[in-house]
Amino acid sequence: MAENKKSGHNEFRMSAPPQDIVAAVEVIEQNGHAHSATALTKNGKSNSGFRLSAPPADREAPVEVVQEVATAASALDSAPAPEVPADLSISLKEPGYAEELGAAADPEQPPSEASGLAELSNEQIYRIIREVAVADSGDLGYSAISADREFDTAGHPSHQQRHIGLAFGLVLFTQESGRLGRVLQLMQQRDAGRFAQIFGPEAEELLAVTNAATPEQRLLPVAGSPLWSQSWVEKFQRAGEVPAFQNAQNEEAIEGQFRPMLAIAAGLSLSSDRGLAMMYDRVVTRGLGGGLRWVVQAAGPLRTAAQRQHALRTLGYDSVSGFQRAAGVSSPEGVFNPQTHAALVAALRERGVLPLPSPHEMVCRIVQAATGVAKQRLLRLRDSSRLQDIVFRL
Repeated sequence: MAENKKSGHNEFRMSAPPQDIVAAVEVIEQNGHAHSATALTKNGKSNSGFRLSAPPADREAPVEVVQEVATAASALDSAPAPEVPADLSISLKEPGYAEELGAAADPEQPPSEASGLAELSNEQIYRIIREVAVADSGDLGYSAISADREFDTAGHPSHQQRHIGLAFGLVLFTQESGRLGRVLQLMQQRDAGRFAQIFGPEAEELLAVTNAATPEQRLLPVAGSPLWSQSWVEKFQRAGEVPAFQNAQNEEAIEGQFRPMLAIAAGLSLSSDRGLAMMYDRVVTRGLGGGLRWVVQAAGPLRTAAQRQHALRTLGYDSVSGFQRAAGVSSPEGVFNPQTHAALVAALRERGVLPLPSPHEMVCRIVQAATGVAKQRLLRLRDSSRLQDIVFRL
């Protein structure tokens, strides 16, 4: 039925809706079974003009029943099922799916073998150091400078509390610790003429102050100015461009920082390039002693007194000092320090009598323990494609 409608100044006419199309429904029987139903015209054609063929006959095949008791649980007793390929949907059930636990024994795992471990050469150490150094020196590399920023940075725990002094170079060797002084000594030994040319008549005073006995003495001004003043900063930036002085930085990083941490790294089985990078990162940002102590506290498996006593008894010792004497651990007698912790873990691993974290698990422990900026640095190393998870013989 049509009717007129007006809306404002516009007028339009609404047509009546079309009638419903009604077609006969024919059920096609095949072999006595109703297979399908469809709307057809009386001549057997569909409304769209095509004719439906009869469905094919059912296919029949003999069924053989295998007389074998096989359940999903018994499948678990056999070899491990293959894994679902990574490019398929993650909602797919795995081929080893079973509700029953089964009766098979948990298979024994072979002890980890030392075969196939890579040699930790200076080239490999340098590669690890350079990856860590990205967070410290970035594109500036050997000429990077940090001018006592910890003291001046609001929100930093050392703000207006502690002077680190000038930090210079690839991994920002610090003045207060004496690390900068050792780098300067190596630089002077490698090219005394260039050293004197860059640092001028104050070169000897520079060496004396930065290698003084105490942190307070090492932070004293040189030629009347603190080393983090602009006049000194410019000299250090020039020094960072000299190849001989770059090699001096490499030497201090490898021999003064990286190699001294390897005994504890080996004891904890922190032996992959990724794990060593994380340990070295803690050494760079916390100092050698502070970094190693942090790593052992974060990732060392012997946390409680009960765990430590059990480990000692397992190895046949009744005291920490007894183990230290037998293992040749150089530390205060009876003090369970990081060196003792690492040595005890190494002895347990060699005996193979207690489950201990793998190198990969150690990396996870370190990342999990970190917070703040430390976590950001460690997450970058965890995800770095330039680290290849090579496990070294330490």
